[in-house]
Amino acid sequence: MCRRRTFKRTKLCSCWRSRMKGQRKIPYESILLAAIVSVIWTLACAFKGIYPFGDYVLSVGDMREQSIPVYTFLWDVMHGQKSLFFDWDIGLGNNMSGVVSHFTLLSPFNLFLFLVKRSAIETSMFSFFLCKIIAIALGVRFVFRKWFPELDTCLLLAFCILYTFCPFLVEYYRVPSWYDIAFVFPFVMYYYFELMRGRGRGIGYILSLAAFGVMTFQHTYMLAILLLLMTGGLLVIDRERYSGSVLRFIGASVAAAMLSACVLLPGTLQIMTAGRLGGKFDLVEILESVYIFFPAKWSKLVNLGIPFGMILCGCRKNWKKKDFLWLIYVDLLLLLPIALESTNMLWHGGPYEGYTMRFAYMLAFWVLVSGMYCYRESGVMCGGSAQKCQSDKSAAQTDGRRIVFIWTRGKLGKCVTCLWVVVLFALGAALYYMAIIHSTAISLIVLVVILSMLAGAGMFHVKEAVYVKGMLAAAAAVSIAILCDNIIDQYHIDDSGVYLYNTMRDTEMETDRPVLDRIKSLNIVSQNYPQLLNRSAIGNYTASEAYEQIRSVTDMGYALIGNRMSDWGGTVFSDAILGTKEVLTFGETEVDAALYTEKAHKADYQIYDCNDIYEEGILLREDFDMTVKGEDNPFLLQNEMAESILGERIFTLYETRTDTIEIPIGEESILYAYVPGEVTPVVTVQSITVTDAETGNISQKIFPSGWDNGIINFGRYQDTELYIQVEKVKDIDTMYFAVFPLAEFRQHQPVYAKNFQYTASGCSLKAQLTGAAEGQRLFLPVYNDAGWECKVNGNPVETETYLTGGMCIPLVGGDNVISLRYWPPGMKTGIMCSLLGLVLCAVFYRLSTDKTAVTDRSEQLIHQVRSRGKCRNVNRTAGYLVLGVWGALMVLFYVLPVIFLVKFVVQRILP
Repeated sequence: MCRRRTFKRTKLCSCWRSRMKGQRKIPYESILLAAIVSVIWTLACAFKGIYPFGDYVLSVGDMREQSIPVYTFLWDVMHGQKSLFFDWDIGLGNNMSGVVSHFTLLSPFNLFLFLVKRSAIETSMFSFFLCKIIAIALGVRFVFRKWFPELDTCLLLAFCILYTFCPFLVEYYRVPSWYDIAFVFPFVMYYYFELMRGRGRGIGYILSLAAFGVMTFQHTYMLAILLLLMTGGLLVIDRERYSGSVLRFIGASVAAAMLSACVLLPGTLQIMTAGRLGGKFDLVEILESVYIFFPAKWSKLVNLGIPFGMILCGCRKNWKKKDFLWLIYVDLLLLLPIALESTNMLWHGGPYEGYTMRFAYMLAFWVLVSGMYCYRESGVMCGGSAQKCQSDKSAAQTDGRRIVFIWTRGKLGKCVTCLWVVVLFALGAALYYMAIIHSTAISLIVLVVILSMLAGAGMFHVKEAVYVKGMLAAAAAVSIAILCDNIIDQYHIDDSGVYLYNTMRDTEMETDRPVLDRIKSLNIVSQNYPQLLNRSAIGNYTASEAYEQIRSVTDMGYALIGNRMSDWGGTVFSDAILGTKEVLTFGETEVDAALYTEKAHKADYQIYDCNDIYEEGILLREDFDMTVKGEDNPFLLQNEMAESILGERIFTLYETRTDTIEIPIGEESILYAYVPGEVTPVVTVQSITVTDAETGNISQKIFPSGWDNGIINFGRYQDTELYIQVEKVKDIDTMYFAVFPLAEFRQHQPVYAKNFQYTASGCSLKAQLTGAAEGQRLFLPVYNDAGWECKVNGNPVETETYLTGGMCIPLVGGDNVISLRYWPPGMKTGIMCSLLGLVLCAVFYRLSTDKTAVTDRSEQLIHQVRSRGKCRNVNRTAGYLVLGVWGALMVLFYVLPVIFLVKFVVQRILP
């Protein structure tokens, strides 16, 4: 992409540029761009009544259920109340390195949260997004202006707006962290080309790529794929020019990876053990996935019609240029996943959940760059000189465009032309809205793109500045339309806290509370109430917990919400074991007064104290085998837990494979039922009806969603026969029931350690107890992650896993002083790699420093590589290595998916 001046600037743009040269301290173009994107965002939010323009908030979906709680956690970290890489409050103690990597917690944009109150995080999202949007626009403007210094100001601003409000960012605003990624990406691309062309020292590329790696795990994977495919394409299309930079590219990429390893490595290890990326399918299943007509993927093109039109019009003149061929190659790499679902899945590293084409900002960036390149290289813009206009007039006469040229020279023609552009975009915005709400979405989206392409193609025929200004206005208008269409405003807030999520934000407990005292919800909810109440819980909102961590509670009969842990379900006994001291309800939930005592009431939720609790410091039976597990039956597992703690089993178990069962009840007992759940939310049982033969009372539980797969409490019964009727939706192998005698449970108490006390802070816990017998084991309701380091009386000991996931600590006879500290797996190795990365950066910088001019330096490097045999051989080997990886990726990501697609089509056509 050479920088060749191909047209003269308009009078207005010339005035701006001359003023900028005279007064460098006032960046008019940047100020104007920041003002335009601010107005677009403000108008869209004002139209939707978003706070502070109304009573609605932006938080919806994952933003409400995950991002806002994560930012609340980060607020606590910033104020010294929590550790960044570990949280006591969720998941029985949770490794947060995956959260740091997935939610870009180390992004500088998050410093904004330090300026707001903890209770105002949710309502501050308007300003939070505004800061990010301005930064994205200014960042991409820096790159576009560097690559296309002579581009008309209005057109440049229009393209910056199209990237800032590309469909990926607009549709998925509910994941705020992806805006940070979209900000850094253009800088990575800019410094990548500076590196490959030998024009810089490579430090910019290293730092921008390392920042990308620190921010996010999955997008770093996708960026690595893109960089390898881009580099391979450069070597194939223009090997003579770029072969000398391959070794620098590899070295700088390795340095960036090492520099970010302190966050990237532990975060990757955490997420790879979790359900964050979706199901675990094999490669053949992925390649056999065919989903061509997926509107959510096609919608990523909705505001890219202008550059597509420019690309098509520039093909005839530029098709022999290597830069153009490479740009088309990159565009195709990012466009083909729209039609090839298996390629889309491979770009995500496997099956994805919820959000399609998470690399669509890369697609928007490179399509816009390609459009600007074609526009610049075609040299079609008319300036103000009579000589230039005369030459354009002659060109118009020779190529059959004289009518268009003469028409647009008049004032009426200019106005009509500008109006035509606005109408095209208004029609496109209306069709886009229809595409969202109608089943014919793909055809409407394609029509929107075609209309926009006509507007973009007009840039090559209509040689007037008014057209460019119309393009800027149209880009702003369609951005507002797309924003208004995607922003959801259904969550109302007011001073009394009408909505559950917002009311709990106002109830923040003291920071010195016992971290092992937990609260649970008697309603199944997906939002993270414990984080906002500042209380510990069994559940986990981050969706980055490991499968083993999830099973540690689901095996005990707690519900699974999507791929997240939940504290809904369980029994009175398991709640006591896990340290539940309080419960939470909202709405008109019935609460058993024999089990819970009301403690506090506010708005539409209540907090109750549990009547049956266990204290900390439980000692396990010395001869109990902790490897025994109840297979698939949570009541069997809880009986084993009771035997290890209380000395005997307390649940009476029943199971059935039919639709009915009769259960006799003697002393006062609680009836529990468990419906085996599935990985995906699927309704397996519609309802369970329990009829009391003694009183005739009927109790029915309705199952509205597949999330309700935890243990269900049907209430207390005494001296009766229960008739149970199950209405199934699909076949279930076995259903489990259990009778839990309250009096027997309360008669038996655990054995507690003497004088047990503990304190916890950050990622560590210290405890002490007296009078322990040799060989006894202390139970703690903490998930026994591989990252725990334990010392007893100063001596390292290995913690043991209690049945499905609790922690057991071997004790010595007498007094014990216990010290626990958490290090995320991979953290220590990552820190060492980061230190080595700093050394590599210093070496890289030193080797690249020279008094010679940068352009001369690049020529010297090329000459040295060609003249010295060893360097030439090393660089050639590096080039072959990159080409080998490139070839493997092309076959896996594109050749095989095409083959499987053809196979699918043939099988559908032929009998």
